[in-house]
Amino acid sequence: QAAAPTHSAPAADAVGSGAKATDEEKSWSARALSTFEATGTNMLTVHTGDLLQVYEQHGSGWTYAKNLSLTSPSNFGWIPSWIVPTQPMEESTEPDHPQPLAQARPLSAAAAASQAQAAA
Repeated sequence: QAAAPTHSAPAADAVGSGAKATDEEKSWSARALSTFEATGTNMLTVHTGDLLQVYEQHGSGWTYAKNLSLTSPSNFGWIPSWIVPTQPMEESTEPDHPQPLAQARPLSAAAAASQAQAAA
């Protein structure tokens, strides 16, 4: 696997203060799909289910994110891209209320009687 990018983007203080609104608008939230233990100072430890704010997905296979489940000041860093889903939570293609695949039809009296006899 490729090494994590060496730059830190965006700056933690700029994002935290809201000074870079454009970075905030391009970011999205996701839950970590797996656990990753940081092995470098520019990496971020995450655990399955942690809430992440994703800022950049790099072509090298690394993603720059903030772990919203951590309260420490060092909650920014690079994680492998496979840790986060590829689609933002807010932009899901699934409908809010899934439609049934097939409409259930009421049973006729004869069919209901037949099923009742078979179950007995």
